[in-house]
Amino acid sequence: MRVVQPLQPQLGELAIADIEIDIKSRDEIAQLLRGLQYIYVNADVRGIVFPFWLKNNHLPKKGVFCQALFILAREEGYATEIARLYETDLSPIQKQLDRLERDGLLVNKKVGRTRVYQFNPRYAFLGEVKQLLAKAL
Repeated sequence: MRVVQPLQPQLGELAIADIEIDIKSRDEIAQLLRGLQYIYVNADVRGIVFPFWLKNNHLPKKGVFCQALFILAREEGYATEIARLYETDLSPIQKQLDRLERDGLLVNKKVGRTRVYQFNPRYAFLGEVKQLLAKAL
């Protein structure tokens, strides 16, 4: 009888420091993950960065990190909802979501006229992304 092996590691299976991220990748997510890994693994840096994030409404205000954290926390989201939360313009949020979708981290589905984004379950580093983002919360 065959045993089905899960394709993605589960949260907590790997220590963040042990996750190998291809730094030669042209994918922007790999660079983001490498930065998050560095922040989390180095206690001195983490001691500076995390209190800064907490002091400033818990999250940075711009960049792909915001959208990824939002979708991690709520499992899905749409551009207008994210823009309202971060009190920013809609256009940059849409561009970042489109970039994350183009890079394969997100997929969208149409609900009426709205594109709702969620993590792509087939993304190769999805487990690592979720693990790093969960640690950042």
